Amino acid sequence: MTYEQAYEYISNFSKSGEPVKDLIRFVILMRMLGNPHNELKIVHVAGTNGKGSVCEYISNAVKADKKSVGKFTSPYIDCIEERIQVNGKYISKPAFALLCEQVKNAVEQSGFEGFSQFEILCAIALLYFYKEQVSVAVIETGIGGLYDCTNVVNPAVSVITTVALDHTDILGESLTDIAHHKAGIIKPSIPCVVAPLQDKEVMNIIEAK
Repeated sequence: MTYEQAYEYISNFSKSGEPVKDLIRFVILMRMLGNPHNELKIVHVAGTNGKGSVCEYISNAVKADKKSVGKFTSPYIDCIEERIQVNGKYISKPAFALLCEQVKNAVEQSGFEGFSQFEILCAIALLYFYKEQVSVAVIETGIGGLYDCTNVVNPAVSVITTVALDHTDILGESLTDIAHHKAGIIKPSIPCVVAPLQDKEVMNIIEAK
């Protein structure tokens, strides 16, 4: 598969895919790819405002400690490879094409349909970070958190930035609905860092987790 073919393949998927209320589709895909995420030390970042900046701050802190860091974020400004970086450098076009072909084969064998562009890119990113043996991988959620494909990870730490109304057509029209989805990345016994000055209703939901 060439880079051009990989780009075309990803472009044929919708940005959001078919809505799901579980992670089974992506869990199966990851299993077919060898569960690379299980070998990574991950910082999982959700929220409405400031996710990209927080991911950048964390990545820079890891680099300053002389450790390698992968970063998966969205959207992109320059090119699609911008979303997948190791030590501040975009994934190369050959690596992108090679890993996209692996993901494509796994998608075809999975028996599932309705994957989104985000899921395909997330799978490529997790594979890439595993192959590059990064010390830390910083992973930003796409939409929400609870049913976001990135929530298959078992992070070393979770981060929730400021929560506000966003993607109301998918996450719900109230702040509490949205907070429920964002707080879905919180895992038992895993530290969670929460941005200050949250709405009281939001904090109640986060603390209840």
